[in-house]
Amino acid sequence: MSCLCGPSKSKQNDTGVSPNATNKGGSKNVTFLKDEDDQTATEFIPPAVPRDLFAGGGGNFNGGEEVLDIRESLVEGGREVENRDSQVFFDARESTADFKSVTSSALFHDARSVTSSAVFHDTQSAQGDEERKEVSFPESTESNQGTKLSADALSKHDREDPPQNPNSGTAVRGMPTRAQSYRQGRRHSLDAPGSLLKKRQSIRQKSVRMIRNSINIVTHLRKPRVKIEENGYPGNLTQKQLDACVEFRAALRERASNPSYKDGDVYSDMVFAFSEVEEEAYSICRFLRARDFDVKKTFEMLDGTLEIWKEASKHNFYPDLENEMGCPTSVFLSQYPNVYQGNSTLGFPMNYFHAGKFSADGVNTLTTMDALEKYIWKTLKYDLPEIFKNATEMNPDFVRCEIITVANLEGLTRAQLGSESIDILKKASSVGDCFPEILHKAVVINAPSFFAVTWRIIRAFLDKNTSMKIELYSNKKKGQKRLTELIDENSLPSDFDGMGPSTQEILCKNSAKNGEAPPKRRIVELVSVKRGGGEGTLAFDLKPNEKMKLQVFTRSELGGHFSLYRFPEGLKSSNMTPVLEDFSVARSNNGEMTPFSADLVDDLTGAGEYTLVGKSEVKSKATEYFLVIGDVYE
Repeated sequence: MSCLCGPSKSKQNDTGVSPNATNKGGSKNVTFLKDEDDQTATEFIPPAVPRDLFAGGGGNFNGGEEVLDIRESLVEGGREVENRDSQVFFDARESTADFKSVTSSALFHDARSVTSSAVFHDTQSAQGDEERKEVSFPESTESNQGTKLSADALSKHDREDPPQNPNSGTAVRGMPTRAQSYRQGRRHSLDAPGSLLKKRQSIRQKSVRMIRNSINIVTHLRKPRVKIEENGYPGNLTQKQLDACVEFRAALRERASNPSYKDGDVYSDMVFAFSEVEEEAYSICRFLRARDFDVKKTFEMLDGTLEIWKEASKHNFYPDLENEMGCPTSVFLSQYPNVYQGNSTLGFPMNYFHAGKFSADGVNTLTTMDALEKYIWKTLKYDLPEIFKNATEMNPDFVRCEIITVANLEGLTRAQLGSESIDILKKASSVGDCFPEILHKAVVINAPSFFAVTWRIIRAFLDKNTSMKIELYSNKKKGQKRLTELIDENSLPSDFDGMGPSTQEILCKNSAKNGEAPPKRRIVELVSVKRGGGEGTLAFDLKPNEKMKLQVFTRSELGGHFSLYRFPEGLKSSNMTPVLEDFSVARSNNGEMTPFSADLVDDLTGAGEYTLVGKSEVKSKATEYFLVIGDVYE
């Protein structure tokens, strides 16, 4: 494969065209460029251009031949890029060194939307062998390179044959060539090089910028700031994968800029959702890895998630989650125990999910199941970028937007794996498809024997690449050993067989708002009350100097009644003291089966043992659930 700024070892360009090939007019399409450093001439060989570069264009795209059409042509990787409005002379020598292995079709695919094509035409200078004179003027702020204009370039088009007399077939004397007429009308001058680009400056800038961007992205794909020694990541790509990256990026840019594509900009929004913390090359590779670097299948994946992304974007991905759910996030997570805490030994953020403590009935007392989907959107769109940012602050060389998830199935029952739980997992999976390849690894520990059947159901709707990253352990010792290989034991939560704080303690600590002190501990209990006046109880204790705020959440249609009793330390139950008697918990919106809450006690003090008794209404026809939350402060 040829270097774009010099002859290849095989004496052919990247499509096998000989550098000595001629165009149909017989002239060689070879230009010798003068290197400023060593003052030696370098032979430039333009590679072939795919014939579908400009649909319906007037270029000379004949099966890989060189392009010399003066109307619409484009040459990659060269020094001189010209169009009919101006002659642009830019230096890309440093960047093209990393661009050698990219095929011409991949490069030119990134230039489809250039409305005014550049032309490279090797003609004799009207000034003969006059020494080249160059002037420079500053380029846009996006690049630190200047744009050079050469005196040679200004006379490139003077060689074009004058118009012919249709009767005699001879040239019409005194008639200027098309290029001469054009230049005379524009009154170009080296004394004011900016006038060369004044009228259509934005088009020139777009052309040059797209070529430079193509070179830059390839540089980052081939030589990233941090190289990962795994296949499919920047710095470790095959030629086929590299071409797919360039093609995918160009297609994203075309969709975003072309009005004919409906929702074209949404694709870029999805791919670069982590743009604040994830470099572009890594974002492109992450999506392509999800479909084995098949560009077509990658866009099919994006098409499959387009509608749910658009729907979530209408709500800005639910930044005010508590307002959407109608309950504190920390309380919601007490029933859906999912916690991000710490980092693995390799720097990956750790996610812990205690599936054995997940309660669909508990979630229903707080909010709707649709809120779970909103929680996942908010977590992936807002929380994860901050988590990745913290990871990079701890280790500047951490560039992979990936997490390690640990799922603890201890305490899981068959009843928890009903259709409602499966539906929740499906919703979580559909949202996760919008953020592919963010799972580095998942470790499932303490799996009960009956989970094998459920696992086959779950695996059916998981992405193939995702399911291959999941490790399943039913043996407690083997699972524990695997976790200690990934994370320090002192950082591992205690309910995951580690020495760190439990997930509930972490949630309690994270529940503080507006600079307030977090609760010392939190009491969480889902109280079930049988229909027709049945009872449910909760026992807890308070120590000296402790106080408690007691709340109850429910979806009960008719509500219930609660009483609280205190037993002084060391005394029998006959000496109980009523603290709260027959407190009514009822909904104010009759007929609407939405969750609601009530504060039982705002400031409960006094050391001792307590019992909370809840009763359902006599007319209730089903078991009612009441989630009791007690925040204990010092």
